[in-house]
Amino acid sequence: MNDIDMSILRMFNSIAHQSIVFDKSVVCLEGSNLLKGGIIVPLLWWLWFDKNNNDNNKVCLASTIVASLVAIAIARTFALILPYRSRPVFNSAINFQAPYGLDVNILDGWSSFPSDHAVFFFTLASGLFLANRLVGSFALVYTFFAICLPRIYVGHHFPTDIIAGIFLGVCIGCVTQNIRIRQIITDHVLIWEKTKPNHFYAYFFFLTAQMSFLFDSVRILAIKVANILNLY
Repeated sequence: MNDIDMSILRMFNSIAHQSIVFDKSVVCLEGSNLLKGGIIVPLLWWLWFDKNNNDNNKVCLASTIVASLVAIAIARTFALILPYRSRPVFNSAINFQAPYGLDVNILDGWSSFPSDHAVFFFTLASGLFLANRLVGSFALVYTFFAICLPRIYVGHHFPTDIIAGIFLGVCIGCVTQNIRIRQIITDHVLIWEKTKPNHFYAYFFFLTAQMSFLFDSVRILAIKVANILNLY
């Protein structure tokens, strides 16, 4: 823990418990996948079917989707292999005051560094920005203010968790737009879309739907399968 983390956390936490409506609104925003992935991910579809779009932009968007999957895998790997960092809401040394309406048991035992939300959504937003400056700018601003800052307010992340996540997400989003990497990633995507659109859009819908809700159904299924296997 450093002075930057402590000063920003104290500033945010000084607002907590001043208004039940405000606290519960931020908690609702932070906990709603619909207001996170449900806002950002559909922008991929918006740009994909934009009448001014071209094949180069579609390759950029396809690369962005692959990059976001790589980003979340890297973020979770870092969280597992780096030294464990307790989230502010569970850190007794901070004396953090949880906002009204927060379920303090959520994410207990999960390391906070780096923020996988920041990594995932800034990877997406960076790719959207490279495909379309206006839509991408909205995605970047929305991700920072509506997705990242509420996670600091409710005590799920230190500011440096978010900063590291932003840096990692932007780097992954930009690196995967390298011409050679894009060719490797999306060599057959446009051919698949044009030759077998029924197959392509079925899988495209499934993947982006899972991205919108942060793969919750996949994780729940994986947990249930693990529990079943433990029975034998």
